[in-house]
Amino acid sequence: MVRFRRFLAAACVLVLLIGVAAPAYSASDSVRSMMAGNDPVSPVVDVLILRPVAMVTLIGGSAIFLASVPFIAITRPHEIGKPFDALVAAPARYIWMDPLGTH
Repeated sequence: MVRFRRFLAAACVLVLLIGVAAPAYSASDSVRSMMAGNDPVSPVVDVLILRPVAMVTLIGGSAIFLASVPFIAITRPHEIGKPFDALVAAPARYIWMDPLGTH
């Protein structure tokens, strides 16, 4: 139990440190040029990292959407498209329709 608490505390500190350092890192010129599509690494990062993460997001979002459909259908059936678009359609659009290296 003590090991788990230490691990959890270390993970929280790591997440906080990354969160603090991320804005400074994202302001660098290399990251800006990569995100603008000027860097040849951009499509590689997109294919190797971002698309697989989007696939996991699509699978998880689909599961969450399917679990929430009965509640949405009972309470607000006219708004079923909003969670579908956010949880399923947006990741699917990114995976299969967006050009490589644009994100």
